[in-house]
Amino acid sequence: MIKLKNLSLYLDGKTRNLEISELEVQPGDFWYLAGRNGSGKTTLLEYLGGLSTCYPQARFEAESTENSYKKSFVVLQNIDSPFFYDTVANELSHSLIQQGGEDSTQALTTWAEKIGLKDKLELPVRTLSAGEKQRLILGIALISRPDLLLLDEPTAHLDSLGSDLALGIFREFQIQGGTMMITDHKTREIKGQQGHFLGLEKGGVVSSCVWNGNTINSALIERFGLYPDQHAGSAGNREQGESVIKLESFGICFENGNQLFQDVNLELKRGQWIHLSGLNGTGKTTLINLILGRIKQSAGTICRKPGLKFGYLPQNFRYFAQCDTFAEEIEFIKKRNINSLNSDDLIETLGLKHLLERDPLYLSRGESQRVFLFLALLSRPDVLILDEPASGQDFQSLTAMMGVLDRMVAQGMALILVSHEDWLGSYADTVWEIKEKKICSDSR
Repeated sequence: MIKLKNLSLYLDGKTRNLEISELEVQPGDFWYLAGRNGSGKTTLLEYLGGLSTCYPQARFEAESTENSYKKSFVVLQNIDSPFFYDTVANELSHSLIQQGGEDSTQALTTWAEKIGLKDKLELPVRTLSAGEKQRLILGIALISRPDLLLLDEPTAHLDSLGSDLALGIFREFQIQGGTMMITDHKTREIKGQQGHFLGLEKGGVVSSCVWNGNTINSALIERFGLYPDQHAGSAGNREQGESVIKLESFGICFENGNQLFQDVNLELKRGQWIHLSGLNGTGKTTLINLILGRIKQSAGTICRKPGLKFGYLPQNFRYFAQCDTFAEEIEFIKKRNINSLNSDDLIETLGLKHLLERDPLYLSRGESQRVFLFLALLSRPDVLILDEPASGQDFQSLTAMMGVLDRMVAQGMALILVSHEDWLGSYADTVWEIKEKKICSDSR
């Protein structure tokens, strides 16, 4: 299906970032592609799927390349780009018609049920949560019946129910003879799978093996930034200060009459770490937008301490850099913020030193998130809000991020961290869980 020999990637057109001496993918294969942030996983998927890379100066060289597949489908980490129609039903219907299938109610309902969106068919795609959009993309991919399915962090935005749903779809695809290559830092996607492990480090393939799907060598887990089976954090010694945001008896009622929250009371204090959890579509991002003042509540009051400075890293962020390099961007922000942080220590801890002369627009997703977090911290926000910061992060980078955040919270910053990774709640003082249109607050 795919046969490569002596493939090299030059992201800047000059420096070799990836080298693969030989790669052969057979029909029906399952490949798990592992590597730390910036090792070239996404770029390799783009190349194998026939997509143009986002790096304008990038070039590939190969002694020989053979592709015998008829159709490939690449699911990347950008959850907004693949949509063209207004509603979930129209997106799925278009895909069914494109494949020569019937645009029938039965076919539409069957696929919507498979991806857990049966009750969302008439909703505008733009109103879906990130996890619901991820499931819609996976449905469109499977409807297209590709020979080769390439998945880049396919469960990054999904809750546990959505992840189980996706893994079931992947297994069905394989049973039907499909070929799949998946990148992820979590190993649950490959538990029970028979296939090939391909480990990347900056510069090339350093490990390739066949495994039985039950265990992965602990040395490989650490080397390639994978999540170990057992992991947890711990909340540091923090003193909470004055209240900075207070929500009293608030609620949200949309124009269609749908009530999201009702009679909710919450408080955020300086030096407090909040872990915000809830299933896809329960309103986590809506709550964040409410706190930020981007939308208005329909009932109750929201009191914010005057002069609060917010930092915000959204789930599907796009950073528009002002300068050509990360180093220049740092100086640009420092000039605008007299009391900015001492950056050297943070750069080292977050593993960003080697990126200083790189253009912020052309980094991997994991690298971009850490750069964006660093720039947000640089201006010393009173309140920092992170929406799914774990997505795209290798384990070592994520634990380094948590360590930095712990220090900043101990110094008085208030933090709200949204995540489907329940173990990240072990770093928090308080958990806000959204369930059945209510928000439960549990102090640790």
